[in-house]
Amino acid sequence: MSVIGRIFLKNRYMYFGTSGEIGSRLLAHASKEVAELGFLDFYLSSDLEGYYEKYGWKHEGQAYGVFGDPIKVFQKRSG
Repeated sequence: MSVIGRIFLKNRYMYFGTSGEIGSRLLAHASKEVAELGFLDFYLSSDLEGYYEKYGWKHEGQAYGVFGDPIKVFQKRSG
């Protein structure tokens, strides 16, 4: 299993850039790096609604944040 601890991107930058949004480029780069390390499954947790799903991430379950709030867990194959 491969996990990214934290990535923070202010909302105003998520869709910034001439060749696509920065958020999707960060996800693609992280997925490539994870694949090169030999991991197949890639997980992240977030409270965003509808963002990761449009990039092929599947909602796999729920975790709980530091303060006990529910957070969605997403999974995707690396590469």
